[in-house]
Amino acid sequence: MAGRCKQCYWCAEQVGMINIWGNIGLFVSKLVGGVAGRSQALLADSIHSVSDIVVAALVLVGLKITGAPPDEDHRWGHGQIEYIVAAIIGILLLLCSVSITVTAVYSIV
Repeated sequence: MAGRCKQCYWCAEQVGMINIWGNIGLFVSKLVGGVAGRSQALLADSIHSVSDIVVAALVLVGLKITGAPPDEDHRWGHGQIEYIVAAIIGILLLLCSVSITVTAVYSIV
């Protein structure tokens, strides 16, 4: 964890877990409300909550990998994984938005 204190790492991990559990609660409530009320908008928002859960999980995984100490293959540490995680998150959010758009257009047609 070059350049990071253990307390910052612990706080980031705790905030990530709060984020995941909060989004799980939002997903369940939006899904139940969307199905009960037959609301396409609420169902689409529940899908967005799932993407938030995946993003938070990816950030936690990236945080774990970034915190690994330097080794023979990575003399300066594993900090570059943040860019890979950011790219994966961007692609997943793009796919989620395309899915919501296609579902909305199909519903309108």
